[in-house]
Order: sequence, then C-alpha cells, then structure tokens
Amino acid sequence: MRRRWELRIICCLFLAAALVAGCRSLPEGGSNVEGSDAEREGKESLEVEGSDAEREGKEFLEMEGSGAISGIPYPGKQEITIQRGSVALYGILEIPDLEQGRKCPLAILCHGLLSNHNEEVLAEIADDLLDEGIAVLRFDFNGHGKSSGKTVDMTVSNELEDAAAVLEYAKGLEFVSDVSVIGHSQGGVVAGMLAGTYPEDVSALVLLASAAVLKDGAWNGSVLDTEFDLRNLPNSIQVLGQQIGRGYIEDFKTLPIWEVSGQFAGPVCIINGRDDVVVPFSIGEQYDELYQN
Repeated sequence: MRRRWELRIICCLFLAAALVAGCRSLPEGGSNVEGSDAEREGKESLEVEGSDAEREGKEFLEMEGSGAISGIPYPGKQEITIQRGSVALYGILEIPDLEQGRKCPLAILCHGLLSNHNEEVLAEIADDLLDEGIAVLRFDFNGHGKSSGKTVDMTVSNELEDAAAVLEYAKGLEFVSDVSVIGHSQGGVVAGMLAGTYPEDVSALVLLASAAVLKDGAWNGSVLDTEFDLRNLPNSIQVLGQQIGRGYIEDFKTLPIWEVSGQFAGPVCIINGRDDVVVPFSIGEQYDELYQN
C-alpha cells in the first residue's frame, strides 16, 4: 500500500507543478516502481519501489449526472458520451469545486489493454488529482468497458483516434484552462502518441509503464502471454479471455511510437518499475532518452 501511495504522490505532484504552477521543465533522475498489469502499475524516471498487479474487470462506480457541460459546472462525477463517427465513447468527467469565473486544469486518463476507465491505479490517481483542484476525464476506449465496438476491431491507431476525440471534447469545456494526459500500459503508448500528434494542445504528459514493448511482441509472435504463428497469422487470438483481431497485430508492427511520441517537448513524467514483468524497465529508459531534448 505504501508503494501505491508513492506512485500517486509522484504523479499528482508532477501534474500540480506542471499544470497549476506552469512548470515547463522535464523531471530529473529516474524512478523505480515495480509491477505491471495485464495491465500493471507504472513507473517514472525517479525512484519509487513496487506496485501491485492490477486486476481486470473492475466494477463500475455509480455516477451522477450526464451530458455536455457548459458554463460553471457543478462538482462531482458526471457520465458523458463522446461521439467519434459511429463509435460512442463512454466517459466520466470529474470536476473539483470551482469559484465563479475560475478555470482549472484537466487530466485525461487512458487505461490499458482490455481494461476500462475504472482501472484501479487510474481511479486512485483521479481522486488525488481532484484533491489538487485538477479536473479528470476518464473514458473507455472502443471495444472496452461501456464504449461501443468490439475488442476484435480495436487497434492502437483507432484508440489514438478515440483519444483525439476526447482531447477535442476536453478543449471545448469552458471551465478548462489546459489539458494534460496520463496513460497506463497500452494507454501510455496512446497518451505519448497523442501528445506528439497534438503538442500544442497538451500541457503535460505522464506515462505509467507505457507498453511500447507490445510492438516487439507483435514482431515476435506474442501479445502478453498469448503466442501466435507469425507465418500463419490468425484472424483473431484470445488474450486474457477476450478476442484481439489480426488488425491489432498488424497495426502495432508498423506503429511509429517513438517517432510520433518524440514530437512532444512539454513536461514529461515517466514512471516504470524495475521488476515489471510486462513492461521492462528498459522501455522507461528509452522514453527518458527520447524526451531529453
């Protein structure tokens, strides 16, 4: 439990400094947060130890409110739907208490592969961000949670399109001063590429065990613990009890993770575990080197 609190404190202090105080410098040093997940706990270029394995299929919280927000919002949790073409993305918008006429930063939280907006580590970070006066928008990628679509049709590229639609929505909220992005595991890959694609719209970036290693798996014939024959690629494979499509593997093989992510020059917090069994610590080191610009 102490290790989880350390992770949350690092993430929240970084965003509080980067967003609320307007800090533009990159963090120094290197972190050690153990763990991973089918999605798992994250990391940073700092040194914090440990993390618990994340569990799949969290129960959804009971939420109040729904719909688009305008003017001065009321604090609390509100269910929203963001449309991306034919895809309906389910989200939870959480707003701190705001005085009349005041704006606040907002953080978009991106969950990992086969998880959902209520992924434990992200839900806990959301609570801490709200305590710091930072609004939070958590959402389900297509084919996950309460969003429309099927996991067999999901790719990282169309998850990036999901995240872009969420970013556009967040930018249009009248009470939002600026937007940061936090991504865990595969959501970290999406978050990094989102920031690189829209560097002028993202104020800060946090990567929790960003699973760029999945690209290596696509070339080596594996997704997490599921192996497949590269010479006879199936139409779908079963991963953690759900079907992942052939398009997911083919998309990952050509995904320009580093080229696109490296276009972001704002504040970056990289959190990675030395003992993470899914995302090697070396991936965090690659991100750290990428952002030394």
